[in-house]
Amino acid sequence: MIARRLPVLGQSGAMAEAIDRFDWSASMLGPMPLWSRSLQHSVNTMLASRFPMFLVWGPHRIFLHNEAYLPVLGHKRASALGKPIKELWSEVIEQIGPIIDDAFENRGSFYEDLPIVLHRNGFDEQTYFTFSYSPVIDDDYSIGGALCVCVETTAAVMAKQRQTDENERLRLLLNQSPGFAASLIGPDLVFEMHNAAYSELVGARDLIGRPFAQAVPEASEQGFVPMLQDVLTTGRPYIGAEVRYESGRAGPGAREEVFVNCVFQPMTDAEGKVFGVFVQGHDVTEQVNARKALLAADRHKDQFIATLSHELRNPLAPIRAASHLLAAQHVAPDTTERAAKIIARQVGHMSRLLDDLLDVARISRNQMRLQLETCRVEDLVRSAVETARPSIEAKGHRLALNLSEETILADVDPVRISQVISNLLTNATKYTKPRGCIALVSSIQGDQWRLQVIDSGIGMAPESIERVFDMFAQERDALEHAEGGLGIGLGLAKGIVEAHGGAISATSDGPGLGSVFSFILPARAGDIALADSAPSAGAASVDGLRILVVDDNADLVDITRTTLEMEGCLVSQASNGEAALAEYRRQRPAVAVLDIGMPLLNGYEVARAIRQEPDGKGVFLIAATGWGSPADEAMARSAGFDAHLTKPFDMTRLLSLISAAAPSSPN
Repeated sequence: MIARRLPVLGQSGAMAEAIDRFDWSASMLGPMPLWSRSLQHSVNTMLASRFPMFLVWGPHRIFLHNEAYLPVLGHKRASALGKPIKELWSEVIEQIGPIIDDAFENRGSFYEDLPIVLHRNGFDEQTYFTFSYSPVIDDDYSIGGALCVCVETTAAVMAKQRQTDENERLRLLLNQSPGFAASLIGPDLVFEMHNAAYSELVGARDLIGRPFAQAVPEASEQGFVPMLQDVLTTGRPYIGAEVRYESGRAGPGAREEVFVNCVFQPMTDAEGKVFGVFVQGHDVTEQVNARKALLAADRHKDQFIATLSHELRNPLAPIRAASHLLAAQHVAPDTTERAAKIIARQVGHMSRLLDDLLDVARISRNQMRLQLETCRVEDLVRSAVETARPSIEAKGHRLALNLSEETILADVDPVRISQVISNLLTNATKYTKPRGCIALVSSIQGDQWRLQVIDSGIGMAPESIERVFDMFAQERDALEHAEGGLGIGLGLAKGIVEAHGGAISATSDGPGLGSVFSFILPARAGDIALADSAPSAGAASVDGLRILVVDDNADLVDITRTTLEMEGCLVSQASNGEAALAEYRRQRPAVAVLDIGMPLLNGYEVARAIRQEPDGKGVFLIAATGWGSPADEAMARSAGFDAHLTKPFDMTRLLSLISAAAPSSPN
């Protein structure tokens, strides 16, 4: 069937027939045959177009439209034709009315993606249109109407908005991600996007729209551009673990070493063609540095264990030799005396090593106890010098003392501070070649005592100064000059000084140029009258005193028993807790020397059991143990012990305690 072509309109089709059937005689436009030629030509043009178009004509703005415009009308399509536009689109007439008026004033207009809320499907909906309004000249050369060519862009705008929202969500997600991310587009690897973590990695700078090599020049210098280009050209991703990168985030000219785990992923289009590189990863600098620190600590541990083994073997060698000598027949008395002195001296050395280790443990746990006294600084210095003098003289060093003429007073633990000064002097002695120079300068500056130990020794490089007070730290160059030691003397000195509220430091002009070690402590100028020590009471006789010695170390029991019996004591012994309790009940001793870590019953349990015996409260209990912390002493006191000795203990100290107990103890 061939569509009928209308004589007036010259067009065919459903919309042309609808216009032809419409009763125009009842409208403001009048019958169709009476329409002006301009109106007829405009309607013909509109009907012939496949673009959505409508025409408003005459002073009443009568509405006509083509078939392509029907979807825009929605449910209004049945009543739109011939209606004044202000009635048809009453909900938006305030928005489009002025635009139509402009066309009737011979001013065309164009709008792109104009937002309009239309009521066309039974509800208000947000729509978007791109359109142009053009004035139409009537037969009398006046403006007869306005022709609108439009296209609804709602779907495209909504899709674009969704994409924008999606991009924004992606941006927020990437910015919230702990990992860094960036997209690089095209052969020049231009920054299209990056997140906050990426800015933190490379430093705050303008990146978007700039090529990678230009935006991050330090990365380009480090060879990252060829890696990215390889991903771009081959399409193969790059995966890097703990990649070293010298970041410029610290500022111009500065470099900061960081390590990253990263992936350079090729970005492909719908056809699989690579058009960019997506960079993502994590800053793992902290993990890498922590692992390095653990490895360094492990090396220090191995070095320390080896050093400790060496330092303990050194005194054991002369002890073993002296023991062998004492066991020989017909040993001269002076030889016996000399061997005994060697053993005592080497045991003292081992004891000091162990004490230093215990002090290190106390400092690391912040458990060092200080016995503060008001002391003359000069007395502390001279005590320390006497301790260090044998090693100083052994190497032929010249020691110069420069002490303040003013009396300096400090509230310190005298034993600990003397230990610090002695450690500094001993350190200077070790690392200064024979017949060197060492100076000790003590002065008061305001409310601070300042002590310096200056040597002409091997000196230090700047990087060594940073580590010199670390526990167990000994530099390779220093090890070549060292004469033993665990490498804890300076670390221990630092802990003691800081526990007193002071500070310690080291300086050197470089290797071979000597060193200066200094500390400062709160102090004041003045003097005090130090009370003379009260005369000590004469030692009580221990002759015939009953004593129980208990330890699972048979050699220690044997030598302790022999020593006490030489003093006239009546000694019984046991090697475990149960035997100790049984022996106590048989002998009822006045003094019991108990080890703590024993089989069957430990020392604490034995002490508590003795205190429950009929006469147990009068027994003088001495804990003799390798556990020597303040907490261990407190546990011993709570278990009922009267005194605490830390192994290896001095026999003179044991005899002193027993003598103190003798007057109040039955024989």
